[in-house]
Amino acid sequence: MIELFVEGNPATAGSLKWMGGDRLVHDSDRTKTWEDWIRWIFIQSKYHRGLIYMEAVQVEVRFQFKRPAGHYKKNGSLTAEGKRYPYPSHKGKRDLDKLQRAAFDALTSYVYDDDGRICKITAEKVWAEEEGMYIKIEEIK
Repeated sequence: MIELFVEGNPATAGSLKWMGGDRLVHDSDRTKTWEDWIRWIFIQSKYHRGLIYMEAVQVEVRFQFKRPAGHYKKNGSLTAEGKRYPYPSHKGKRDLDKLQRAAFDALTSYVYDDDGRICKITAEKVWAEEEGMYIKIEEIK
């Protein structure tokens, strides 16, 4: 089992843009930086010892975001808007499937040989004090 927390502002892996010739790039400038950061945290962890999973795995992943300042009153309680948004359900931003894509792509060749090995996913986006991503990966037996 692998369990990591990657501190930072999670980025999505969206669509690819064709730049002419054979050149494709992510439509988000932050994707590569976020994926590199995930890999670096994994490499620094106690789990890094080459490719681990060559069979089916299940993943639990939680993406944590800080609430906007506008969600709070001066006394620290939630405003009406803060209460209206109990989850970070940003319209047009931070799609859960695209957040997962960036995380799963980043760990390909580090945790598993292909992210097609992922057969079961539990995923969520939540408000939290510390931004980042918690991920737990284990083989399905």
